[in-house]
Amino acid sequence: MNWPAALAHLAACGAAGVMLHRLTRRRGPAAVAAVWLLARPLVSGWGWPAPAESAGVLLAALATALHADGLARGGRWTPQLGLAAFAGAASLTPAVLMLPLVWLACDDWPLRRVRGVDEGPRGSHFPAPRTHSRAVLWREQIPALAVALLGGVHHVHAGEARWPSLAAVAAGVAQAAWPVPGGSFAGEVLAARALPAAGLLLAATAGAWLQRRDVPALWTGWCWCLLAVVPAAAWPQHAGAHAWAAVGLGLAAPWAAAAARRGGRPRGW
Repeated sequence: MNWPAALAHLAACGAAGVMLHRLTRRRGPAAVAAVWLLARPLVSGWGWPAPAESAGVLLAALATALHADGLARGGRWTPQLGLAAFAGAASLTPAVLMLPLVWLACDDWPLRRVRGVDEGPRGSHFPAPRTHSRAVLWREQIPALAVALLGGVHHVHAGEARWPSLAAVAAGVAQAAWPVPGGSFAGEVLAARALPAAGLLLAATAGAWLQRRDVPALWTGWCWCLLAVVPAAAWPQHAGAHAWAAVGLGLAAPWAAAAARRGGRPRGW
């Protein structure tokens, strides 16, 4: 066994679980997502992610947890520490380059910072929900977007990049959602057929958008997944993008399953 890669993956999964708990304040869904991420290499047969990829996921999870804590508690240095962690993650793997856009998606749910957005979890620890316009939230992300741009330039010069096609994005979603040989086969089929892949992506995006009021976690998690899979399609040699995309699905799946089981909103929303 490749122990350094296995330990790095274990640390990244633990950090992802802590991050999801800091975002949602729900231990159960966060633990389920962390265990699922941990088991992905075991059930897929693809082997452990490279230590650098796992370290990038760990730093991105730390940056997101710091971002959430900074909004919840304030703190003079928390935003700067989160930005530094994101810079480190962006230098290690292109999988997390879209993290500022993920944070903007989280402003809808679970952070509930967008004016006019429906309620999030009851008892939220985030102050003053629904008080910001999207323009204000975009301006907040300018430093992080600059870091993402610099990270993208670094990876373009460091390795071969290609334009992410819709077929490649759909194939990445399939591999992130179903980490078994069947998922790999489905990814290969979608990668070879652009029109069905585009149709599936549009249908899934439309479905998540239509359910954003009743199941906002589904929309946030789907956006997270897509924003992580796009770098995977641009830099296919970086397998960590699929793990980071799976974090978004891990955010969406427990809440969506609870909504389907109860025929409405899960308790605690």
